[in-house]
Amino acid sequence: MLASWSARFWAANPRFLGGAPARLCSNRLATGKPPNSTPNGPWRTAPGRASRKLTRYAISDPLLRFWFRFIASNLSLVRAGPPQRVFETLIQPSLEGFYGQGFERLCREALPCLYYAEGVTGKFVVGEFWGPEAQIDVVGLRADGWTDLGECKWGQTKGLEPMLRELSAKTVHYPLRGATLQKRLFTRRPLKSVPPTGVRLHDLKDLYAL
Repeated sequence: MLASWSARFWAANPRFLGGAPARLCSNRLATGKPPNSTPNGPWRTAPGRASRKLTRYAISDPLLRFWFRFIASNLSLVRAGPPQRVFETLIQPSLEGFYGQGFERLCREALPCLYYAEGVTGKFVVGEFWGPEAQIDVVGLRADGWTDLGECKWGQTKGLEPMLRELSAKTVHYPLRGATLQKRLFTRRPLKSVPPTGVRLHDLKDLYAL
């Protein structure tokens, strides 16, 4: 039923997602390329001047993301079955990466709730940063003069220090433009180390508790 619904949907909406051909969206997700977006504000360009070359497309619905990531390009294999073999050969090897992309989305969606819990007031914008030198999973631009830059790790981590070094290497490529930097590390499981000043730690349980 889902297969027939999907075929009808894309037939009726051949230029869904702001003019991106459905085939392009399907191919990008099926090949495991990173989720796409358009940079807002100073992510990459000045406000209102985002280049079309910097525009990437993403599917926000989790079910459709799963469909085009694992199923759409493998329909013949899925139909042939059996289900256990399909899962073990087509889905399981890339499932943790799929979860990781979802975790990054969750962290960005949780940042406004973290702001509220921390007593942050004023306007803010949440997104991500990507450029030739670095990609930063979570970016929060705040009207109070602070900028939050965050790294998300769904899988196993080597501890606080390696994660912090990785994030610090990326933040040097971000245009802070005079803002005060707040670093945030998001992990599936809690980090046991005590973070230094200017670093906040958040694990999956913390996000669910918001």
